[in-house]
Amino acid sequence: MKLKDTCAKQLNKKLFISDLDGTLLKIGNEYSKGVSDENRKAILEYVSRGNIFAIASARDNYLNEISPVLGFRPSYIGGNGSVIIVDDETDRIYLKKGVYNKTLGYIKDNHMDASVLYGSTKGEYISDYDHYPNNCETLKRPKGIFDRLPLLSIEDDGECYSIAVLIRSDQLQRCEEGLKKRLDDVAEVVSSDTDLININPKNCTKGNGVLRLAQKLGIDIMNVGVVGDSDNDISMFDAVKNSFVMDHASDDVKSHARFTVKSVKEALEIFDK
Repeated sequence: MKLKDTCAKQLNKKLFISDLDGTLLKIGNEYSKGVSDENRKAILEYVSRGNIFAIASARDNYLNEISPVLGFRPSYIGGNGSVIIVDDETDRIYLKKGVYNKTLGYIKDNHMDASVLYGSTKGEYISDYDHYPNNCETLKRPKGIFDRLPLLSIEDDGECYSIAVLIRSDQLQRCEEGLKKRLDDVAEVVSSDTDLININPKNCTKGNGVLRLAQKLGIDIMNVGVVGDSDNDISMFDAVKNSFVMDHASDDVKSHARFTVKSVKEALEIFDK
């Protein structure tokens, strides 16, 4: 379904967009734990003044989980920009056929310790259970976390909306660089965690998602703010003037943002002055 463009500019409204893991969601024991009370309160005060709050995530759709926590249903940019959800309307871009097989082929050819997750309109699948993270016990990815997913060796006949590679951290950079070369003409490849690579439709980035969402909502881009902490947030920082990066981000990620902050609350306070 295509979202309807807002006819008139909402000149007096601001749009603030937050990454999820490591930004809005607290970090504890090396993985995300939930929304802090101070962030939740700051967000509710922000929207009570008539402003708009949205999420931008590598996750395809996390609205059913995050909405009860926040106390309202935010607008949503998912799949690193491949899906936009506003109210009950969804705008989705699918991956081209063959991307999963090319990805799995690269993993096997280069003997990577990785599992490939595949999401389509027919279901969600995993490539195997012999590789990371199912072959080890870690705090970040507990053993067996994906053991309910059916195995998939080749693509099904549905529309593919998500491919992710779960890989040992010491192999991530080499795998990301290799997949970028192999999939350059058909997909965007970006890491969103120390052991996670996301593969999205060509030209689908969080930054482009921000621009599309602002247009749909009729918000002037100068009234848009973003906050994040990972490589896949860089495109958001490059898309708007009001960009905020978490203080635990890498120096490279920080170099793309205008402000460094300790929380979403702090970013909102600066943005909404």
